[in-house]
Amino acid sequence: MEHAKMPLRLYEYVFRHAVDLALSGDKEMAQWVVDEMILRDLISKRAEFHARNNAGEYDGLKGKPCAICGKPSDTLDHIVPLKMGGTNDLSNIQPLCRKCNSVKGDR
Repeated sequence: MEHAKMPLRLYEYVFRHAVDLALSGDKEMAQWVVDEMILRDLISKRAEFHARNNAGEYDGLKGKPCAICGKPSDTLDHIVPLKMGGTNDLSNIQPLCRKCNSVKGDR
């Protein structure tokens, strides 16, 4: 299943609506709208990462040593996590072994 990114104009419209909700006093609904936008963006970024990985874009990193401990890597990791604004660019991806990847988590 492919997830589409929200068009910028729609994103701006929804964000303006959230601001209007906050200004009218419905801060809980405004926060829900913003949280939903963030969640949908994260889902889209994760889907993009898996699509690029399956297309072989990150093949150059596979089989390289773990960036933390130097053991053979078997996973790819975002240096700056997607939740914190990281991207799927090759410069933000590093090879890690499963142990180091699980210890690092979203840090």
